[in-house]
Amino acid sequence: MSGRKMRKSAIIFVLAATIGGCAARPRQVDLVWPPAPEIPRIRYVRSISTLPDLERSGWTHFKDVMFGAEASETLIKPYGVAVDSRGTLYVSDTGFGLVFVFNLATKGGAEKLSLIGMKKPGQLARPIGLAVDAHDNLYVSDALGKRVVVYGPDHEFLAAIGQEGGMERPAGIAVDNARQRLYVVDVSTHSVKVYALDGRFLFSFGARGMEDGQFNFPTNVAVDKSGNIFVVDSMNNRVAIFDSEGRFVRKFGEAGAVSGSFARPKGIALDSDGHVYVVDAAFDNVQIFSHDGQILLSFGEFGSGPGEFQLPAGICIDKQDAVFVTDQYNKRIQVFQYIKETAGDSAPPVPNESHERQAEVGQGAK
Repeated sequence: MSGRKMRKSAIIFVLAATIGGCAARPRQVDLVWPPAPEIPRIRYVRSISTLPDLERSGWTHFKDVMFGAEASETLIKPYGVAVDSRGTLYVSDTGFGLVFVFNLATKGGAEKLSLIGMKKPGQLARPIGLAVDAHDNLYVSDALGKRVVVYGPDHEFLAAIGQEGGMERPAGIAVDNARQRLYVVDVSTHSVKVYALDGRFLFSFGARGMEDGQFNFPTNVAVDKSGNIFVVDSMNNRVAIFDSEGRFVRKFGEAGAVSGSFARPKGIALDSDGHVYVVDAAFDNVQIFSHDGQILLSFGEFGSGPGEFQLPAGICIDKQDAVFVTDQYNKRIQVFQYIKETAGDSAPPVPNESHERQAEVGQGAK
């Protein structure tokens, strides 16, 4: 078998093994945050990960015949994550240079397997950010390709965005369906570039610095229902908020080792109630803020068990408030559920001394 065929077989098996985790029996784990006696707001659901999670009936023989013993059994380095209206989960893997497709809405095996980014003109080099529009078109930022590649609902190549506006190192992206816009974080130029969904460059905002409206290696972006733009300003250890035209509105966060501060913020997403979720790769957790930046709750800690992380990165939240977090060094996607308030409930508590997680900020170099 040639080296190229071996790599392709390994990639396909990785996808099959990883997606197999979706078919596994749910682990009997009951994890909620905050813990009793407080009202839970986040519940651990499951992990989508590797071959050991797979129902092995018939699989081992199939793998040996089709792919041989060389095949890997895990993702390499998952980063971006997105979900479309059909329940399809997309995960960018910066190690393989591909987007993996998990059809969570179906049961069974082979129909779940799919890869995006292997063939020209939609070939990917280093996919990072993912976003889906109202028509289930998938947008993928390619840091090495210096563009955003667009695929249709059937994963066929549609277009490439980026020649206008001069992307240097695109990372996090977000779609504003109401305004038909695509927001692209450009790490190297310390800016956010704004495009129409048809690919036309509209404008950009931001420059390197520490002042309001400036960035220091921003990484990810999210948009709320009103069109406000939430940018993770990673090396300034904050989240900066802008209106739909790129005008600075406010910010929250600072460098620190307690709840509400950041050491290495990465992914960002909003739930249906407007709470802001920020992944911190150094703290190995996800912090939840009110829409105006008040810390409400955090979940996760360092480790490899359920609800634990090692270098988490991307995050997305679907319309049912399922929360998907890429857990890079554990080579998996962890799934949680936001539990909405009901009559008689109170909002998630503001952490006090007992809730604060003291973290070693020196781990920020991970």
